[in-house]
Order: sequence, then C-alpha cells, then structure tokens
Amino acid sequence: CVLGGSISLQRNGYRPNFIKALERRGVEVEEIPASIGTAGSKPLALIVGEWVVTRKPDLLFVETAVNDGDELLEATPCPDVAGTLRAAEGIVRTVRRKSPGTVVVFLEMFLRDDSEASRVLKTGSEAWKESDTSDAVGWYHEVGPRLHRHVCRQYGLAQMNLIP
Repeated sequence: CVLGGSISLQRNGYRPNFIKALERRGVEVEEIPASIGTAGSKPLALIVGEWVVTRKPDLLFVETAVNDGDELLEATPCPDVAGTLRAAEGIVRTVRRKSPGTVVVFLEMFLRDDSEASRVLKTGSEAWKESDTSDAVGWYHEVGPRLHRHVCRQYGLAQMNLIP
C-alpha cells in the first residue's frame, strides 16, 4: 500500500514500476489505493485508519515529503513544523495500533530540477513566486525529510531517501 500524494498516483511513476518488479520476483501484490493529489501528512493522517489499516497491508510506503514541504513553504514565515511532525507520527501510531503487522517505510521523493518543472511549479503556488527556487526546494528536499527521519528514528522505521 502507498499512502501519498500525486507522485504516488502517477501511472508511469515509481509505484506501478515497484509493483511490477515485485510481481516479476513472484511476490503477490494487492494494490490498495490510498493516495490523494496534493495531500501531505496532515490530511493523510485523517484517512489512514479508514483507507489503510482496515485492509491490514503487509507493507505501507508513506510518500509525503513533497506535499509536506509545499504546505510548510506556503505557510512561511510561520510554518506549522510541529503540526506536520505530529501528523506524520499520527500516521505511524494509527498503523501500529490498528495493524501492528504492517511494516511502515517513509519514502522521500524529489522535485524535478529542470526548467520546465520549475516553470510549472512556480505557477501552482504563490509561495514559489515569492521565494528563490533553491530556498523553496529546501522545504521539499531537506525540511520534510528531516521531520520524517525524526519519526523513523523514534519508531524504528526505515526511510528510503531518493533525493539526489
């Protein structure tokens, strides 16, 4: 199961390719749709009980770094870092309490750094228009993953960082 945002919804993205790789190795995969475009830890913490733990998956990837970073960037200069951290912890606590056999892995994805992606991203967020691109990307590639790393260390979870 993948709990995440639009990156996890991509038809040709990491999720379908990862599933194909597992199936080639003989692993039976039941795909559980649990992603919402633009959703970070806060909204996903509200649905994890109904959408994920009721299905009792063996494995749960949490992919929220980009959308958590976007929410934090949007709230600058007063980002709700503690709220984002509590939401990520809430996801883990809910899964541990209601589906203790589920392995949780935080998956840190990246923003494309080409000029087309920068042009598109800047049009979708007022915060991008007000920020230097490198400063804005820091929320996505550094702050969000750092919050998740704290949760992973506290709960003994794996974290896969795919940010170059």
